[in-house]
Amino acid sequence: MAESAPNASRWLSRVPFWGWALVALLCLSVIVTMAAPPSYPKGSSYDRSLSGYAQWYEFMEARNYPVRRWRQSYSRLEGEGQTLVQVADVEVFQNPNLESPEILKWVKQGNTLIVLSWSGNVSGAPFRSELPTPKGAVQIETTRRYGRRAKKFDTVLLKDGFGAAVGVDALEQGRVMRSVYPWLGSGIYANKGANFQVLADLAAQRKGTIWVDEWIHGYRDLVPTPAVAKVKDRDLWGYLTRRPIAVMAGQGLLLLLLLLWGQNQRFGALLKVAPPPRNSSEQYIQALADTLNTHGHTEYVLTLLGQSLRDRLRSRLGLLRAVPSVEGDRAIAAEWATATGRPASELLELLKQSNAERSGAETRLKDSELLVWVQQADTILRGLS
Repeated sequence: MAESAPNASRWLSRVPFWGWALVALLCLSVIVTMAAPPSYPKGSSYDRSLSGYAQWYEFMEARNYPVRRWRQSYSRLEGEGQTLVQVADVEVFQNPNLESPEILKWVKQGNTLIVLSWSGNVSGAPFRSELPTPKGAVQIETTRRYGRRAKKFDTVLLKDGFGAAVGVDALEQGRVMRSVYPWLGSGIYANKGANFQVLADLAAQRKGTIWVDEWIHGYRDLVPTPAVAKVKDRDLWGYLTRRPIAVMAGQGLLLLLLLLWGQNQRFGALLKVAPPPRNSSEQYIQALADTLNTHGHTEYVLTLLGQSLRDRLRSRLGLLRAVPSVEGDRAIAAEWATATGRPASELLELLKQSNAERSGAETRLKDSELLVWVQQADTILRGLS
């Protein structure tokens, strides 16, 4: 133990200046990272992007709905006959503000909570779907649905053949609406579909104030007290404590860089930049694709894609032995129909289009037709995932 202290002292004395500079820079980076404001989920009514709800909020105001923004703690929620709309690009369990105990307590008093987030399970539904309603079709872009859980809802408001998209649970005197898709009323649907009107009708069922939750997005109603307003910078420490720490960190980083420049220390030997690795396989595939596209050989591409689809279907369905031609397609379609409950003719028609024995007039496909075939094949494969 007596020798360890001198050894540590000698080791510290051998650390070069640039080593201590790197340690200081690392500590400064940690401080800046911890002091950075948290990132809030998308879906704010102040956001005019495609994932924002600013245009839906303006839609509500233009039609005289009693809509307002909530920017206070949930403990201040009171009254009844009101609605709170929460939008978040996460699962419910990933954000403690979604369906928090304070909100649910308020809901039980006779209010409604609408939670627009990611929920449900992946189904065999196509990625883009239109859900029928009396006000028109509601568009969503997700394969998620409430499948078996849909039977547990007190009311199912939006659904299709693959399951429910919006359902309602009663909670004493109140109700909780849950959606599988957070962008039901986002800006991307401003000029198409009935999304805005349907969401407005869901939010206005209570006839009371419609609150759009902005507390969850980091917005706060700050009311400074007179005591805080009169505080002055009486000393240097008081000045620094009331300034953003990022500014202080930037100033410290600048001073550190100037210090390193003044010492003019090289941190190591120059390293030669290695040339980027070449992927010969990828280059060959790209060249072959360009050649086929230039000469319009879509029939060859479709045949290869069809063979790949058959191989992947046999692997997922447990058909390890390949059976040639039409008999093999029928066996694959029969197993696929058993696994998914969908008609075997749907898959047989898709496989038939990729048969190499078709006549030349049938095999010449347009790029758009080939893309449709690929999308249909992708939908079938995702239905088995």
